[in-house]
Amino acid sequence: MEGKVAAADPLAELVALGRSWVAEGQPSLSEAPHGHPAHVFADGLTAALETIASAGPVYWRGTNSVDEWAEARAGHLPSLEVATSRALPWAIGARYVYVVRGTAVDRPRSGATRITGIRVVSDLLIAEEAMRLPDHFHGGAVEFVTEVAHRIGTTADRVLGLVRGR
Repeated sequence: MEGKVAAADPLAELVALGRSWVAEGQPSLSEAPHGHPAHVFADGLTAALETIASAGPVYWRGTNSVDEWAEARAGHLPSLEVATSRALPWAIGARYVYVVRGTAVDRPRSGATRITGIRVVSDLLIAEEAMRLPDHFHGGAVEFVTEVAHRIGTTADRVLGLVRGR
């Protein structure tokens, strides 16, 4: 009887590089010598991010409440007003932003989009720091970074900080 062959994990190499960076104390690029796991992981992550295509629309939600993010993650919020850019929540004074997926149901007068079927796909990020991300960082990229960060045992904020250091 033939055994099933497990599908290769497409992130395995990147996750291994990330775990090496975590094991070395998660230094920034400026703190690490060339060739250090921080540089190798940042290079691998940057290359992976250049190929990311969002699987459907992703939205940015701004909030001043950590509790709201937890409620949304738990599936307790029936709908949210969201933006297609991280700039809008920051511009209206939100302290935090996070990335969500869902079904657009209408566009209230505020100019935001109302979604239902909310699925939170990122950690809670400080809005001001999210604005410092490179321009090509769309919600799908943040979703990807969040997945990698959780698999290597750190936070998306730490990984995004490493990428911002480029």
